[in-house]
Amino acid sequence: MPYRIRDWDRHFENAGSRKVINLRWVTLPNKRGFGYTMLVRQKNGESMYGCWCAIVGLASTCEVRGELRSGSHWFDVANIADLIGFSHKTIADTLEYCSKSLDWIEVMTATTCLPLDYQPSTSLLDGNTPISVSCPSIPCPVLSCPVCVPEHRECTDLLLRRVRERSQPKITEEILAKWDREVRLMVERDGRNLADIKALINECHDMPPRPGSGFTWAEQIRSMATMREKWNEGKISIGMNAQAKPPQRDTRPPGPVYEKLN
Repeated sequence: MPYRIRDWDRHFENAGSRKVINLRWVTLPNKRGFGYTMLVRQKNGESMYGCWCAIVGLASTCEVRGELRSGSHWFDVANIADLIGFSHKTIADTLEYCSKSLDWIEVMTATTCLPLDYQPSTSLLDGNTPISVSCPSIPCPVLSCPVCVPEHRECTDLLLRRVRERSQPKITEEILAKWDREVRLMVERDGRNLADIKALINECHDMPPRPGSGFTWAEQIRSMATMREKWNEGKISIGMNAQAKPPQRDTRPPGPVYEKLN
């Protein structure tokens, strides 16, 4: 059964982790609140808390952080046991208690990979206009996307069109689905809106070559993952072409001219 840690971005990410693609660490809240108290008071609560921490560590290494899966394959109890080394019983007890009693883990439906208590949310096409979100009733074969928004594919199609203006790379539907996922992560995890994503794609591909080096971001931004990484690192941004300084001309007066003596 598919599992996802609830509100991963709010509890287990910070400004530093959002800039890193492959984490080697994870921020774990140190709050000892009601949920922690209830968990450790269970019969095998100490083991379950240790298992919970190990599951969080595992989720931090997944392709979509917080979602216990590899590609389109969602981890079951046996998979998790192989990866973190805890017993099947402890893992099963932890998943059941954390999902049913604490609401720390979301149990996804097998058909759509949506939370069992999912309610359609909204996304922003531009900075102001909300869009109704509805997911298909069939599973997404590559993405297993929890919120499938058609406007995400508009950004993907725009990047594909701009990339093909310069070359004809072989891009499969599976790659496009991964680009859709990166767009969703930019919206949900990074706080971007779709209008800015489209604007930045165009700005990168409209950037003229730099004098001298010939460098242009159009040769670098050829996938959504690269664009997201460079954007979070601050190397690209909206309006960067307007902010670029034109080459400075040498306005110093000419120096003295010396005649060559024979």
